[in-house]
Amino acid sequence: MRDLIKYLITEEWRTHTTLFGSFLFVLFPIIVILMVLAMAVFIPIINLMMAESTAMLILHLIIAFLGLQVGAFGIYGQEFMQRRFGHASLLSYSARILPLSDRKIFLAVVIKDILYYFCMLLMPIIIGLSLITILIPDVHIYLRAFVPSCILAFLMGIAVVFFLSIVFAHSRILLLVAAAGIGFLFAMIGDFPPFMFYMERSLTNLLLATIPSFILIAMSIWFFKVDERHEQHRFKNQLKGRKDLLFTKDMIDLHRSRGGIGRIIFSLLLPMAFIWFFLKHFVEYLSIVNFLFLFSVFLGVYSSSIYNWICRYDTYGQYSYLPIRIFSVILTKVRISLALGTIPIIIFIAAAINEQSSPLVVLLSATSAAALYVYGLAITVLLTGLAPHILFFNGKVLVKYLILIIPPPVILIVLSVFAPQYLFLATILFVLSWYIVRWGAQHWENSEQQLF
Repeated sequence: MRDLIKYLITEEWRTHTTLFGSFLFVLFPIIVILMVLAMAVFIPIINLMMAESTAMLILHLIIAFLGLQVGAFGIYGQEFMQRRFGHASLLSYSARILPLSDRKIFLAVVIKDILYYFCMLLMPIIIGLSLITILIPDVHIYLRAFVPSCILAFLMGIAVVFFLSIVFAHSRILLLVAAAGIGFLFAMIGDFPPFMFYMERSLTNLLLATIPSFILIAMSIWFFKVDERHEQHRFKNQLKGRKDLLFTKDMIDLHRSRGGIGRIIFSLLLPMAFIWFFLKHFVEYLSIVNFLFLFSVFLGVYSSSIYNWICRYDTYGQYSYLPIRIFSVILTKVRISLALGTIPIIIFIAAAINEQSSPLVVLLSATSAAALYVYGLAITVLLTGLAPHILFFNGKVLVKYLILIIPPPVILIVLSVFAPQYLFLATILFVLSWYIVRWGAQHWENSEQQLF
C-alpha cells in the first residue's frame, strides 16, 4: 500500500509538472501563501465585525470547502480519465492488469489526495497564518490546536464528497437521501465538529471530528462501484438534419457521459449550499449588505465554472485534423455554458423565494449574478481557452485570473452598500464580456495549441 501511494503521488506530480513545468506548478502554493498574507489587511475589520470564535468557525468552513473541491474529483474521475487520458496507462485504472483490487486502489487514491493536497493547499494556508501571527501580534491563532482541527476539517470535506459521489454512482434518489442524512447528522451535533475540537480539545470532540469522516470513507470504499460492463452502446444518429453540428455534438457528449449534466448540477448545488451556510453566519455581522445580493455575487462568480465542465471531455487534438476553427469551437462551448445557465437561475429563484426579498432587490441581485456569470466565463475563455481545468493549476494563469475576476464583485458589493440603484451598471459587464470572449477566442485561434 505504501508503495502504491508513493507511485500515485509521483504520477500526480509528474502530470502537473509536465503540463506546466516545475517552476510554474511550484508557484501555486507560494501564491496561496501570498493570498493568505494579503487577507491580513482585513483582520482589523473582521475583529470589529465579529468575535474571534466566529472568525475561526468561518475559517474552518472555508477549509472544509477546499476539501469538498478536492473530493469532487471523485465525481467525474472515471469518465474524465477515459475521455481525456485514454492513451495513458494510469494507476487509478490498473486493477484489471495488476494484482490490485479496485477498493485498494480507491483507498490509495483517497490517501494520496489527502496527502498531496495537504502539501499543495493546507500547508501554504498554515504557513501564511503562522506568518500573520508573527507579523500582527493582535492576531491570536492557537496553531497547536488549529493545525489538527484544520486537517480534520479538510478530511471531513473530502470524506463527504467522496461518499456522495459513490452514492451518486449507484442512485440519484439515494444521493438525496444520503445528503439529507448527513445534514441531519450535523444538525444533531449542533456545530461543526473540527471547530468544536479547536475550541475545546477533548476526547469527545476529537471523536466527533474524526469518526464521521472515517465512517464515510469506509462506506465509500465498501460500496465503491466499478462499471464492469463491456457491452456496446448504440445510439441513433442525432446529428442528422442538424445545422449547428458543434453545439449538438457537445450536448450529445454531455448526455452520453453517464450523467454529465447531473454532475454539473451536483457540482454547483453542494458548494452553493455550503456558501449559503457560510453567508448566513457572515451576514449576521454585516447587516449593511443584503443576503440575497451577496449570495447572488458568489453564485454568479462560481457558476462560471460550468465552462470548465464543458471542456473536460474532449481535447484540441480531436479537432486538429478537421476543417474547424478553434474560434468556432470556443464560441460553441460558450453558448452551451450560457444555455446551462438555467441551473444557477433555478438556484437563484429558490434563494429569492426563501428570502422573500422585495422585487427591486431580486431584480438587482439577478442582474448582478448574470453579469458576473458571463464576465467570469469571458475571463476563463481569455486565459485558458479549451483547457481551463488544466491551466488553472498554472500559477501564472491563476494570478492573472484573480487579478481580473476580483474587482467587479468587490465594486458591486461596495455599490450595494452606498447606492443600490447603481447596481444596474453591472449591465456594462455584458457588453465587456462579449468583446473579451471574441478577443480570447481569436487569441487561442492564433496561438499554437498544446495537446494536453
